[in-house]
Amino acid sequence: MANNFDVAKILGIITEGEDPKTIERLAKKLVDKYPQKAAMLVRRLSLESEFRDSYITVTSAHELSEKQKALIKKIIEKKSLGDTEITYLINEDLLGGIIIRKGETIIDNSLRNRVEQLADFIKQTKFDVGLENAG
Repeated sequence: MANNFDVAKILGIITEGEDPKTIERLAKKLVDKYPQKAAMLVRRLSLESEFRDSYITVTSAHELSEKQKALIKKIIEKKSLGDTEITYLINEDLLGGIIIRKGETIIDNSLRNRVEQLADFIKQTKFDVGLENAG
C-alpha cells in the first residue's frame, strides 16, 4: 500500500520546482481521499517521470563497472546539456551492448538487436543459386 511519502516523492519528481509543502499537502489529500487507489496512483505517476528530459535508463546485459557508468554519464550529460538522472538496469537477454532510453527515444546498441537486424537482412535477401536452369 502506498503512503503519503511515496505519493509525495513521485509528485515531487513530476512537479519539479514546486513548493515541497504544497506537494506534501496534495499527496496527503490524495492518499486520504483515495486510499484504495494510492498504490495504483504511485505506479501511474512514476510512469510520468519517464517522460522528463532528465530521466534516462541504460540497460545492459551485465552489471556495468563504476568506470563504465561514469563514462556513460559523462557522454549523456554532454549530449543532454545538463544534469541527468540515470537508472541502470540489467537484461541478460541483450547478450551484450547497451540500450539507452530517454522518454520515447531509444538507442539500441545491443548485440541482440544487431543479430535481429542481420537475420532480417538475410530473410529479405534473395539468393540466386542458379537452380532454375538445372535439369
